[in-house]
Amino acid sequence: MNKLKLANKAYKLYSIENLSAEEIAKRLGISRRTVFNWMKKYNWAKKRINIEEIKNNFGRDTEELALKMIKKITADIDAGRKLSQEELYSVMNILEYLPALKKSIKLPTLMNSANPKPLTPEMVAKIQREVFGEELR
Repeated sequence: MNKLKLANKAYKLYSIENLSAEEIAKRLGISRRTVFNWMKKYNWAKKRINIEEIKNNFGRDTEELALKMIKKITADIDAGRKLSQEELYSVMNILEYLPALKKSIKLPTLMNSANPKPLTPEMVAKIQREVFGEELR
């Protein structure tokens, strides 16, 4: 494996798997000094990917998107405007997967701040029946 590919592999181990320079050196069969040189040369510390932050932001952003879409759909209903089937389908999909997403990454929830009950699959089905007039699947 050439040096550039090895450096890229080392960076992935550092940034994604959060390994130390010593662990990277052992795994790739190179010296610690080489890993430290790459860390300094390519400024890995500033580029490190924070997987937990990404996961938490994704969950929060997904929930915010669902809330915005629900508010828009509600405003459309109140104003007597024709509802977009694409938006309805998107909201239904987000609502279906949001409980599992929130559970898997244990993020604080925006929806639960206004309503202390957790969003369960049964509640999602009820929303689909009452608001959208249909069952998903």
